[in-house]
Order: sequence, then structure tokens, then C-alpha cells
Amino acid sequence: MNILQQSALWAMSAVLLITGVSQAAVLQDAISWAYDKGLTSFNTDTSFMPNNNLRRDEASKFLVEFAELVGMNTDDMLRNCSFSDVEKSRPDLKGYVATSCQYNILKGNNGEFWPDQSLTNAQIVTAVVRILDNGGLQSESWVTHWADNYYSRAQNLWLDLTKFWSKDTPATRGNVIMFLYDAASGTASSSSDDEMDAILQQLIDIIEG
Repeated sequence: MNILQQSALWAMSAVLLITGVSQAAVLQDAISWAYDKGLTSFNTDTSFMPNNNLRRDEASKFLVEFAELVGMNTDDMLRNCSFSDVEKSRPDLKGYVATSCQYNILKGNNGEFWPDQSLTNAQIVTAVVRILDNGGLQSESWVTHWADNYYSRAQNLWLDLTKFWSKDTPATRGNVIMFLYDAASGTASSSSDDEMDAILQQLIDIIEG
């Protein structure tokens, strides 16, 4: 996907919003996708509570299921993970907390996972990049923010970071599920040139129409 085609995709998104494709409809599509793929047990905007901050134990389920959905290679990543605060997790999510650490997605620090705390925007971007890159990227000590190199890589993968630039702000459930939906759809890194050319032509048709 070249820069012109990516610009066309962003412009197309803007046009679709202007012409009546609402954020609510996009969110509902993402929630339905997540429900169908086993990321969540909620399938409506009301029950999913998209405006709530996403807890780290909840994020562990989203991310483990997402990693397995997109075929993350975890063969060389499995390790022993245990946390002193795992009891703060919801009982049905304790297994996901351990697995997300074993997969090198969410690792915690100093033996703690902080399962009942909110995931930040930087942490979700980092986790998704780790999944798409099979855990191959690490934080750098010389950067302004610990997640800066993950953000650079996310841009290289054409991930839409519009709602995630405030790195230390808690991530909402709705924003995260739309982020995962977009990444899983393939538009982030694997859309073909033909598909992008078709989108560009649709944009031209709308503008000229």
C-alpha cells in the first residue's frame, strides 16, 4: 500500500462519515465481529459499554483471542508467568492474564500485572504491534516515551492511531475493539494495491458525483 493509496483510504473514511456512515455503525460492526470471534460475550453497544475504560484483565482476553485469530506465532515465546496480584482479576480472566504474559503481549512488571487497572493507549498500541510482529520489537531507553518505537512501527503497519496519540490516557473499550477490528480486517498491512485502487476510484466517483 503506497502513501497515495493510504491517503485515499483515510479520505474515503472521512467522506463516508460525511455521507452518513456513523461512528455508531462502525462500532456496532466491530462489536459484532468481536462477539463472533470470541473476544467478548457482549454483542450490543449497550451491553459492551464502549465508553468504559478497558481493564488490563479484560484486555488480556481481547488480545489473546486476537493473537490466535491473526495467527501469531507463539512457539518460542511461552514462558513461566505468575503474578502476586492475579487475585484482583475477574475469575474467568485469570487464565488470559497468564497467557497474555506467556505470549509476550502484556507482561506486567516486578511480579505484578495490575489486572484491575485501566490499560493505556500506549499499552494497547504496543500490544497490537507485538502481536502483528510476533513479539519482535522492544522498548528503547533513549526515546522520549517508552512506547515511541512501537508507535513508529504502528505507523509503518498503517494502523490508525487517531484515537491513541495521548499515550498515557486510559483506552476505552470501544476504541480498542475498533482498533483490533481494523487490524484484523487486513486494511492495516495487507490490503492489495487493486483493493486500494478500487477505494480511490470510489472516492473519485463520490467527489465527481
